[in-house]
Amino acid sequence: MRRFAPSALSLCLALAASIPARAQDGALPADGLPAGWKAQAPVEVDEASRARNAAQLGVRIDSYKLQSVSVRGLTAQLHVLRCPDEKSALALHRTMSEALGSGVVFRKGTTVVRAGNCQVLMAKKIRDLLGWTPAEERIWEVQMRIGCVDRDDAAKANVVYNLFLEGGDEPPIRALTKDWTFGTAVRLWTGTRPWFHAEYDFAQASAGKAEAGGVTTFRFREPARQCGIPFIDVQAVIGVRNAYRPAGVPQAGDLCAATPRWPVEKVRDLAGRVIGGAKTPEQRVEALLAYVFSDIKFDGPVTGSRFGVEQVLAQKSGHCWDKSDVFVTLCRAAGIPARQIAGWVPLLRSGHVWSEVYLEGQGWLPVDATAPWTGTSDDYVPWFSTSDGEMPAVYLSSPILRIKG
Repeated sequence: MRRFAPSALSLCLALAASIPARAQDGALPADGLPAGWKAQAPVEVDEASRARNAAQLGVRIDSYKLQSVSVRGLTAQLHVLRCPDEKSALALHRTMSEALGSGVVFRKGTTVVRAGNCQVLMAKKIRDLLGWTPAEERIWEVQMRIGCVDRDDAAKANVVYNLFLEGGDEPPIRALTKDWTFGTAVRLWTGTRPWFHAEYDFAQASAGKAEAGGVTTFRFREPARQCGIPFIDVQAVIGVRNAYRPAGVPQAGDLCAATPRWPVEKVRDLAGRVIGGAKTPEQRVEALLAYVFSDIKFDGPVTGSRFGVEQVLAQKSGHCWDKSDVFVTLCRAAGIPARQIAGWVPLLRSGHVWSEVYLEGQGWLPVDATAPWTGTSDDYVPWFSTSDGEMPAVYLSSPILRIKG
């Protein structure tokens, strides 16, 4: 995550100031927020502090309020600044975005909000709760080199990837992959969603393709090899919208079934205890997410680990793939269709694994079990999907992502 050096602007906005009285309105309501979210009543910054901020920012500020917002242990401080006109608000938004990063500063009309003391993904969720989420699609241009792997060891895939980043030392890579099964195909998610679409092109000539469940298998005659691993160079254009709400696409197949990766029967009792008296699918999803986020610590000696559901539940820790495995398995045990998604989150500068759940009558809702809220932003760029937990994939280079246009 990008860090910004202290500046007059950031220090100015971090001032606690004296707050004489609670304001009558604020950025978020105290009631009616999604499960787990809490918003304290907004408070007005005293006039002297507001004047100092206005002078340093170079615009007139008619109102400056602070509001504390939290969700399951994470807290953000909202700075809500109202300007006399939209021109002033545009200038304020530009100044703050240049100093603090555009992902944590947003504007609507004459109001500018900065989400402080939180990471960017939480700031974007707060923007959604305000109803300020842009409807337009963000288009990503992607370049990556993917291994043609039919069966691998997920625990070693990240180690192999890091070896390629360090220059590709062939002996250790061959030793780590000696039991892998290689092929002549890559499997990429192409299923059209209201919030997602993808177009792929390849440096090598394709020998055909087949689609099933939104995943397209692209086959190639003789892929080139690097350190013994056949690979394909992929160029993609992927369009993603914010997906904080379900997307109305029907489910396909039995997505509550147990698989070797997702031992549904072994966690059914746990799922029952976690959901308790939750009656609706939405309530069950929230309860299961709260459990995985809070009880499975994001930790462990191996980045990119995939220990398996039973081990993760026993050790109470893991990384994104581990937490997604547990979440999908618990959802299926609770009768909620679920599957797994993988791709890249540019804001985190890393690969990531998350999930999707199907809500009857509503559609698919993305859920990242490393965060305490449902839905994902347009910074989640997916290109892998699995309905049974098998997702052999290894990067031979770090994907390059650019916003198109």
